[in-house]
Amino acid sequence: PKLKTTTASSPTIPPGIEFKTVMQSIYEFLPCETPTSWVNAALENQDVLLVDHANCEKKAASTAMNLMYRYTHHADLLSKMSQLAREELLHFQQVVEIMDGRDVRYVQLSPSRYAAGLRELIDHHNGDTLADTLIMGAFIEARSCERFAALSAYVDDELAKFFRSLLRSEG
Repeated sequence: PKLKTTTASSPTIPPGIEFKTVMQSIYEFLPCETPTSWVNAALENQDVLLVDHANCEKKAASTAMNLMYRYTHHADLLSKMSQLAREELLHFQQVVEIMDGRDVRYVQLSPSRYAAGLRELIDHHNGDTLADTLIMGAFIEARSCERFAALSAYVDDELAKFFRSLLRSEG
């Protein structure tokens, strides 16, 4: 099924979080919504979507680990990045299990243009690399949340449940 409008209906999300509240903050944060054409392409290529999602989860865990190695003097950051790395690896495992159940083979993909474009904006010479990296990660997570919300209304029950489960952490 294809998405007919630019916004999806409100899926049910985990208890304690109102979908409208999460999505309102996401839409306020993001400079624009994902185009309907992207949502339609994702729906038509769900195997690639899953492989890409697995790669993104692994990259997020890797980024968290890299920050732990680079910024060892920030105790709070070490704790937060340790939690984030574990969470992202759990999401990676969950995606791989879904892929396995669908006979989708995991392969390494080249980085997305979206993330690569954001990474190009990081100024490695001004001393704000950590802040830039965290802001870039916030945009990537917000975009993921927005896309999971849009897709969850149009995919099968297993994927819808999984995507909705990600809304809390991605939001």
